[in-house]
This record gives sequence, structure tokens and C-alpha cells, in this order.
Amino acid sequence: MPLGSKFVASAPVLTFTPNGSTTATDIAPFAKDLNMPQSMATADLTGYTNTNHQYQPTLPDLSISWVTFLETGNVIEDLIGIPGAKGTVIFAPNGTTVGMRKYTLAGFISQFDAHFPYSDGATADTTFMPTGNLTRGVYP
Repeated sequence: MPLGSKFVASAPVLTFTPNGSTTATDIAPFAKDLNMPQSMATADLTGYTNTNHQYQPTLPDLSISWVTFLETGNVIEDLIGIPGAKGTVIFAPNGTTVGMRKYTLAGFISQFDAHFPYSDGATADTTFMPTGNLTRGVYP
């Protein structure tokens, strides 16, 4: 399979659907700088005769974080501004055209740190932690 082109996530999809609802709210216009750090926990399997540490991968871990712009209607803050708010996030860095990557993750807001600077836009550092498995797919 050939490599694709480099890209800038300048028009991504980012939605949040609260648990118990079927209504996805488009939060992309109020978000920037999404990060999705992923790591793998390990078990140390080093034996007495090994000459260096040896490890076995165990469980992956991830979170999704982004900067949220606060808005005067308080819709975004009421939706995701309370740590513990549960729902599903869908992130598509290149939009929804056929073949573009789509990440889906059920989880909860674990952090919502609001900032109200005097000379800049009001924002909140937002972190979303999983309660389920990450689905990594593409748009059909």
C-alpha cells in the first residue's frame, strides 16, 4: 500500500455525544490542539541469567486532550465542563470523506481547567479518559 500525503488537521471533525443521548454536538469550532497520547504498560520479565531487562507488553493506555474555547452561551461548558461527564468522542483529523481516519472512544471528562485571561480568549484544557476500547477505523 502506498504512503499517503502529509497533512495539517485544519478542518477536523470533533463531536461529543453524552451518555443516554443520540445527539452529537460538534465541538470542533470550539477546539484546537488535540493530542492523543498512547502508551503500553509492561511487565518486567527479567530473569537471573538475563544480561539486560526484558519486558512483555500488557495493556495499552490513552487519553484525548484538547483546548476548548469557552463561549457565552455556556453550551460547551454545560456539556463537557464537568469532570465525570460521560459520553463518546469522535475525532476525524481529515474530515469525513471516504477513507479518512476516524477515532471513536467512549469515556469521561477527567479534567476541565478553565482559563479566563485578561487579554486573550477564554479557554479550558480538556482531558477525556476511556471507559471502553478505542475504535480506529475509516469513513466508508
